[in-house]
Amino acid sequence: MRVLIVSFLSFILGFVLSQNNIKNNNQFTFSNVFDYTISYYGLKYSGTSGSFVDNSVLFYGAYEKPEINFLIDLVKNLDSNNVIFLDIGANSGLHSLALSNLVKEVHAIEPYPPILEKLKYNISQNHLNNIFVHAVGFGQESGSLPFFSPPSINTAIGTFSKDFADNWNSKSKVTESSKEISLPIVNGDEYLTNKSISKIDIIKLDIEGYEKFALLGLKKIINNNRPIIVMELNMNNKEGFQDIEELFSILPKDYSGFEFNNKVEDLYTGNYLLTKLKVNNSDQRNIVLYPKEKENNVSIKSK
Repeated sequence: MRVLIVSFLSFILGFVLSQNNIKNNNQFTFSNVFDYTISYYGLKYSGTSGSFVDNSVLFYGAYEKPEINFLIDLVKNLDSNNVIFLDIGANSGLHSLALSNLVKEVHAIEPYPPILEKLKYNISQNHLNNIFVHAVGFGQESGSLPFFSPPSINTAIGTFSKDFADNWNSKSKVTESSKEISLPIVNGDEYLTNKSISKIDIIKLDIEGYEKFALLGLKKIINNNRPIIVMELNMNNKEGFQDIEELFSILPKDYSGFEFNNKVEDLYTGNYLLTKLKVNNSDQRNIVLYPKEKENNVSIKSK
């Protein structure tokens, strides 16, 4: 397949959606599959059409653009030259790349080999030397665990949570089921200590229902560094958090939260609005957790 250098505008003008190009549950599908490289936050991003993540990059210019723009604003509100960003569930590098030119270091955590290779390629083609890749998952204990691979239509939903994978497979119309493989997983506190990484300012966490165990494994880092945490919260699986109270029970007592208002956020412009975190136990949402002394660093709407 040839590599296409495209921008958002040229993609819209040059690519006509056929009757088969549908949008089911926010899953974009296109009649053709092709490799591409586009301009991405001042860098280059390479992907392949046909998956939700890479189709979103083509269509909107980024995947989870409001969350990325929030992170950019957050870094600018902090001492950006010294910020250490921990990207847990880095996938193909979307958040890591976007922040790499603003922060001192990025530590990208991604255990799934096919996606890991895409992550490494996107780093290498941009000649970035401040993104450090860690080919492991983060959990409460170190060892090897079954990992449930994502379907090709949505490479963002690989998970160590069997219940999450089973729920997604049962609700999805996708016939391609998850494959179970064994991958390394580590206790975050122990792993980072062994790597002589003691300072973390921002944690981004998107690991499809396994966030409870990743946070439990990072209690020392969170207590000592008091980072701002931007995460996808899933409460639709038995292995994850069952309510908001359980989430806050493992954080320092003076942490508070916002959630992204998905009725207001704009996937095209990346505009966002944060509202106070609701107590209701909705299935899935993107949230921000912060310690009291850093509340003023959190922008509640796009600048």
